[in-house]
Amino acid sequence: MTVIPLRRTSASRFSGRPLADLLGEPVSGVYDDDSWDISGHRDTASSVRRRLHFGGIPAHLRDALKELFILATRPFLHTEVTTELTGRKPKDLKTVERWLAGLTVDLAWLHARAGSLAAVTQEDYDAWKDESGLRPNYRRISALKSFALYARAMSPGVDRLTHEPWPGVSGLSLGGGVAAARRRVNSTAPLSVADVLGPWLTLGMFLVEHGHAILDRHEAMQRNRAAQPLLVVDAQGREVVWLDRDGFEAQGSELLGQVAGACLFVTAAFTGMRATELDAVPRHSPLEAIEVSGTTRWLLRSYLVKGLERPRQERWLVPPIVADAVGVLTRLLDVKDVPPDRRFAATGQAPLFDRRAVHGQRDGARVTARLERAIDQVARAGQDLVRRGIVPPLPVKDDAATAALLAADRPDRAAWLAVLVKPDGRELRRTFARIVSARPHGPQAAMEQFKWQHPETAAGYFRVAPDAVALGQRELYEEVAELYENVVVDAMVDEFHVWERAVEAGVGPRLPAGPDGRRKRDVFAAVHEALSREPRVEEDDRRLRMLLRQHARGIRLTEFGWCDFDPDLALCGAEDGTPLEAFCQPNRCLNHTTVSATLAAHQVKHDRLLSLTRDRSMPKLAREQAGENAALIERDLGDLIEVQGR
Repeated sequence: MTVIPLRRTSASRFSGRPLADLLGEPVSGVYDDDSWDISGHRDTASSVRRRLHFGGIPAHLRDALKELFILATRPFLHTEVTTELTGRKPKDLKTVERWLAGLTVDLAWLHARAGSLAAVTQEDYDAWKDESGLRPNYRRISALKSFALYARAMSPGVDRLTHEPWPGVSGLSLGGGVAAARRRVNSTAPLSVADVLGPWLTLGMFLVEHGHAILDRHEAMQRNRAAQPLLVVDAQGREVVWLDRDGFEAQGSELLGQVAGACLFVTAAFTGMRATELDAVPRHSPLEAIEVSGTTRWLLRSYLVKGLERPRQERWLVPPIVADAVGVLTRLLDVKDVPPDRRFAATGQAPLFDRRAVHGQRDGARVTARLERAIDQVARAGQDLVRRGIVPPLPVKDDAATAALLAADRPDRAAWLAVLVKPDGRELRRTFARIVSARPHGPQAAMEQFKWQHPETAAGYFRVAPDAVALGQRELYEEVAELYENVVVDAMVDEFHVWERAVEAGVGPRLPAGPDGRRKRDVFAAVHEALSREPRVEEDDRRLRMLLRQHARGIRLTEFGWCDFDPDLALCGAEDGTPLEAFCQPNRCLNHTTVSATLAAHQVKHDRLLSLTRDRSMPKLAREQAGENAALIERDLGDLIEVQGR
């Protein structure tokens, strides 16, 4: 007689459905299997396991943990039960796998105490944390809070938590902060700018400021030409030789990696950007120049990823040293011949801070590890610079072993690196936030610079009322919007004069052009008629600017022209009022206008496409697609584009 095991009855709405449908990936099996083979999932490169075993989990917890895995990695499935979690960013497999290990034990304890997960109260949570003997750390507390969050979207028949544990309090705070084993300064407090961060910033800025000179000499050596000695000013104000030809030959690519590390470190320190935001900085056109009171300022383009299902393009105001760092790193990538063939998954763009730029960094490391590696590279360059008195000493631990090491004439590099007090990304962000907060309207400015989603975040940093921050944030956004509007009006004034000269010459204006060009020409005609009704007392543009301003409010400036954004017409997929330039289709989209200042960008793109059609090393399909795109530009802009022989 053959015994057929009875399959456990599942209360999940996902029961019987293929995992490929639920996870959206080419994986085999169905939800009810007790062993899930996820090796076909694209995210398994970063995960620990390729197979998840639910058979050893108590039956009364199995559905809850299976649904947690699905809902955390596929957020759109939340809406089958609730809309409360709409817009949440998917978690990576490694994060959810880490949750499952601890939750199996912790949920079993809570279930045994309360009789069911639905019956668990705050008193039970407190007992679990303080009296159970399990001694949960902040990671396990955070996992429990995440489980309670996703429980809102679990199937109604599944036993799940119904009360949020410790609402409004983070798992990090409940778990006592970051473990001391990390050997770092407590990340819940800002760094001492004078004693700790100051020397690191001085060293990083020194490497960035001399980055182009180092690249000049590196390129000279590549061409078998003599590299000129690099003269610098030391901490005493004396001009000394930092590197001669032998020094360049000895250090070679290691020195380039140290410069790349300095570029990443300086950018993180002076922008306060999160790791994901640094990772999303595009390699192509990362900087945008604006004029403020006659002074050129720089905006760094990136994408806000945290907490969003779709990345949103943002801009960070950066000081000149960060603009210099971006320029140095852009050139360094070309000098090292690093191709733009990698893509940041969230945006589909080649990243500026390519992991291959920092010498010795393993290919699969995330940007957080690369920032740590970058600081190590800066420190490696600093050992010789500190010894020779070119930069101030770096902060070190205060103990007898460190004192003995520093007393040596030339301490071992590995030992010297081990005694340094190094910053990390979280500390850099928090320290920069505290510096910003000390200025007038600091919390409001920080809301814009750090892209916080909630006033409560700023309130926690600066200990001010959330309502005050929210009010100030609205005022700040209005001020920033007005500044950007002035930039758009400046561009419209210049283009109006181009249009006006064509009219006065009796030539039918062909600019503005593009899909929305006719509408913009009609706007200029209406403005011209309004101006003609009132004689100009002075030859200035004040009246013109006033008339154009009412048409400038919805316009965004792009590489290829103007985007008068309407989400119903947008082909880039943007929905929040800001076009996604990475997916812009300027010759198709009805929002887009080509102007005289951006014709060159279309010409360059057109010429590049034509060159691809002639490249026989390219696949035939790619050549045909390039030809179609070139023809599209020609149809859109006509003889405004110079067409060379095909």
